[in-house]
Amino acid sequence: MITGFEWIIKSRLAASDLPGMQGPLEDDMDFFGTMGIITIVTLTEKPVTPAMDRFGFKVIHFPIPDMGVPRVEDCNRLCRHLVMDMERGRPVLVHCKGGLGRTGTIVCAIKIVQGKSAADALADTRRINKFYVQSSQQEMFLNEFEEYVNSLHLDKRISC
Repeated sequence: MITGFEWIIKSRLAASDLPGMQGPLEDDMDFFGTMGIITIVTLTEKPVTPAMDRFGFKVIHFPIPDMGVPRVEDCNRLCRHLVMDMERGRPVLVHCKGGLGRTGTIVCAIKIVQGKSAADALADTRRINKFYVQSSQQEMFLNEFEEYVNSLHLDKRISC
């Protein structure tokens, strides 16, 4: 069974480690289905999508190097897309391999797009799991991402 599954925003945004790493992929996919997950975001460098596609989830492969960060522009596009899914009642699961560094970074970035500061997004997320966001590079990225998002002057509200 999947380990590290957590609702970051109840019934809207979840995080976990790599599906199929601790047991059969089918069991993890069944679990995600029972949790109502619609979209799965894979952050590992190698896609798991071919194996996941057959389960009927919308799968997005957004590769980030282990312990690394994405480009702010790419992250902004991804997070805005995911926020729209969440606003439409389509729960999202974000995962990498261990489910902490890259996953925590993207979860925090989603919260920044929703209007939180980088510091508040990180604090909120670490209240759920103190190990989310694992490198100083990832922490610095969140501050840079907040500045970028704020510079766009876009509507950052979400109803979740």
